[in-house]
Amino acid sequence: MKNKLSRIFSFAFNFFKLTCAWCVLHTIQRKLLKQNIWLIREKRDEARDNGFHFFKYLKESHKNINSFYVITNNSADRHKVEKYGNLIEADSFRHCIYFLAAKFSIGSQPFGAYPFYFSKKELNLVQKLCNKKQKVIFLQHGITKEKIPVDYFLYHRCNIDYFVTSTKREYDFIRETYEYPEHAIGCDGLARFDNLYTSHIVEDKILLMPTWRTWLDVKEDAQNHFYKSEYYTAYAEILKDEALIQYLRQNNYKLVFYMHYKLQPFVEAFRTFENDVIVIADKNNYDVQELLMTSKLMITDYSSVYFDFAYMNKPVIYYQFDDQKFRSGHFAKGYYSYEDDGFGPCFDNCNDLRQYIFKMIDEECRQPEKYELRVKEFFNVRDNHNCERTYNAIKKLEEV
Repeated sequence: MKNKLSRIFSFAFNFFKLTCAWCVLHTIQRKLLKQNIWLIREKRDEARDNGFHFFKYLKESHKNINSFYVITNNSADRHKVEKYGNLIEADSFRHCIYFLAAKFSIGSQPFGAYPFYFSKKELNLVQKLCNKKQKVIFLQHGITKEKIPVDYFLYHRCNIDYFVTSTKREYDFIRETYEYPEHAIGCDGLARFDNLYTSHIVEDKILLMPTWRTWLDVKEDAQNHFYKSEYYTAYAEILKDEALIQYLRQNNYKLVFYMHYKLQPFVEAFRTFENDVIVIADKNNYDVQELLMTSKLMITDYSSVYFDFAYMNKPVIYYQFDDQKFRSGHFAKGYYSYEDDGFGPCFDNCNDLRQYIFKMIDEECRQPEKYELRVKEFFNVRDNHNCERTYNAIKKLEEV
């Protein structure tokens, strides 16, 4: 009851601020409605995903576009945006005004560049205050492959005007499952893929990057629960594996463990395993895309970030120790089969995983031909024009 009242009060207070912003916008700031503002954001404290790379593209290739980027003042990524200008503090009164005025509300998270934390139902009410010509663009933060609950993305029940996909199979899946008309969806590619084609040095480094779990709730009283979880046990077993540590050391390799954004509050639980070859990486000091670009081999479970790794034609291993629980308690299986479509082998125990890691190190982490062919079949396009295609798609929306 207390949490429910707190949620109601929070929404009422934030909606009041947006109402005040609407009054300012339609009186002393009316000129903003005519400026064709493109407002962009990711997670409010980050500039490292599709939102930032698309914003960067606009600033470098389409300086005539009136684009702005939303980020918190205390973000470790803020300096990356400042060099381009047009930075807006997340959840500020200015953010509220520009959100309501924007011609295009663009986000790598669903539902655009909105301020505060709103539920999907609340956002439907909030959008009634927005510029009547506003279009919401979903850049995505990965390739969708699982069955997200239908009501979440269903075209006629959500406020997404354009949904960016990256492959023919993903495009078909989203369009058919969530009923998107042709003008509201495109196979344009993730904006961040463009950066994968820039020159970079690949190091003798293995990236271990699992996704989150819905049942691992991040609360102050959850630490003890986390230590007892199957997730913690499984990854602790890898990080403290003496045979693996010795092999990494002998071959001058490092293994970098980077937890999903939602589980970053638990990163210190693994700090005790850090040594000269095991690196426990946190989001404030490590950039995901840089880790992807500089690593030779990736180990994940179900995280869609392996598509980025495969985009560079680098080998992937899947460690799926809790497959049944994940499918029943997190996301159900979609169109993608790890057995038939996966870009690497699947393992459910540490021993088999370790032996395959040894094999890959011995073979200098070369992509096996079997999986190289799967990558070519899955990606109908692999280039550095993803931002350009997305830009052209958004411009066409002005005609709809």
